[in-house]
Amino acid sequence: MCNLYTTKLSRDEVRSLFRHRELIDKNYRDVVNVYPNGEAPVMVLEDDGRVAIRDMRWGFPKPPTVPGSGYVTNVRNTASNFWKPWLKAPAVTVGDNVGGRCLVPVTRFAEPDKNTGMKAHGTPSVNRWFARPDGSLFAFAGIWRTWTGDRGTKTKPDVGQHHLYSFLTTDPADVVKPIHDKATPLILTTKDEIETWLTGSAEEALALQKPAKPGTIVLLPIEQKAA
Repeated sequence: MCNLYTTKLSRDEVRSLFRHRELIDKNYRDVVNVYPNGEAPVMVLEDDGRVAIRDMRWGFPKPPTVPGSGYVTNVRNTASNFWKPWLKAPAVTVGDNVGGRCLVPVTRFAEPDKNTGMKAHGTPSVNRWFARPDGSLFAFAGIWRTWTGDRGTKTKPDVGQHHLYSFLTTDPADVVKPIHDKATPLILTTKDEIETWLTGSAEEALALQKPAKPGTIVLLPIEQKAA
């Protein structure tokens, strides 16, 4: 389950991936190493059919039936009533909240290597990174919503209305399985996939929930620290 990714959002990269749509909000910036509850750019479909870039916070609130605090960063069971409202259409209103499907721009993502780490000794797993073969920008299939509550800490509360996002996962791609055999984010790379996710019916959009085809992403070499 991916809980760390990187996005480098430049004008040229966004145009390359989303050139079939007219963008608004031209304030592009770099965001590196996005963690749960962190803010990052998300792309949403506006009422006029254009795609807008919005800063949102990663992680939906937990279902009311789940005790404790925290948030849910990845969506796997799309049949759950917890996720269904935000998957029905590109834009929906549920009570006082709005949301829908969105795109999460990504340049690479990390999965914990199951072959590393020793829980008994408190040794953490090593993150391995995956990206497009040419390093180009792609997107996770995401959903977003508004939510009112506290997304801060005990020492620094952040109470108010927040724009939150999460993204779908699916069975791991072949290149990911030796590293992490539980799940992989749902990756969108083509014009048709992006268009279907943003504008298609729920059935059409969820038909995309499949592992990435061979060659879509590659395992990056382990980065060597400078001596």
